[in-house]
Amino acid sequence: MTNRTALFSRHQPGGVFTIEDVVRHPGAIFFVHSGTGTDAAGNGKNPDAPLDTLDYAVGLCTANKGDVIYVMPNHSETLTAAGQLNLDVAGISIIGLGQGEDRPIFLLDVAATTDINVTAASITLKNVVISAGHADVAVAIDLDATDFTLEDVEFRDNATNENFVVYIDCDNTDNACDRLTVRRCTAFSPDTGNDHFIAAVGDIDRLTVEDCWISIGVADGEAIIEASTGKDFTNCLIRRNAFFRLNTANVVVMESDTTDNTGLIYGNVVGHADAAGATPYDVTGARLLENYAIGVVDASGLLLPAVDDNS
Repeated sequence: MTNRTALFSRHQPGGVFTIEDVVRHPGAIFFVHSGTGTDAAGNGKNPDAPLDTLDYAVGLCTANKGDVIYVMPNHSETLTAAGQLNLDVAGISIIGLGQGEDRPIFLLDVAATTDINVTAASITLKNVVISAGHADVAVAIDLDATDFTLEDVEFRDNATNENFVVYIDCDNTDNACDRLTVRRCTAFSPDTGNDHFIAAVGDIDRLTVEDCWISIGVADGEAIIEASTGKDFTNCLIRRNAFFRLNTANVVVMESDTTDNTGLIYGNVVGHADAAGATPYDVTGARLLENYAIGVVDASGLLLPAVDDNS
């Protein structure tokens, strides 16, 4: 007999029956596909009659009920204005389906101001590609909410000289973006117009960045994860990441100019080009363990900062 605490049968429009995990699908389910979908009332409840755009699907969700949107393989959207895609319903999950180039892709095009807004708490975005289709797109994700989770998301340039300046821009109100989690994400861009992967414009508590691969263009004086003047990272967890940025000076990976930071930064590796005196991290107050960095080719990484003398 089916365990009714874990599974249930749901009748979908069109005669479709599915068996679903209650933990994963406690609320409504919607499907989105640009090739076969239509943004219209009654659509989106099964993959045979999906919606056309993610923003329309978000608008059908109910806050804090655990609604899930599945963005189907080979879905493609071109965004052309700031906030055209606004994730503004709390507690939803957006899950891209497909592997490799079959993953859903969102192209930020036409203007440098085009972005994706996140304005409601407790949203998860997983397994999609976000691509810069214009030179110096100022922000990929404009984050103005707590408990946002990015998993298995790839950021990329659509073409040469099409790039993001900041990938995730956190609101300038202190603690407005607390508990941001970035897990197994990638960012690839050789463009020197890149500034930060994460810009903490206000204080941020419990930032987690783990198992990511970030490779972005040279910008001496710009750290990959950077807090604005007077802002800090408390209870941060930065672990098992690979960072590659051939900066020749200043802080490469993570920087805050305060002394009030706390948390752990461990198990990260960094490729850089500051052979004279690399400073991968300047996060006074946080603890660093087993982080390696190398500034030349054909050599093994150095433990940076060096092991404490236990004095």
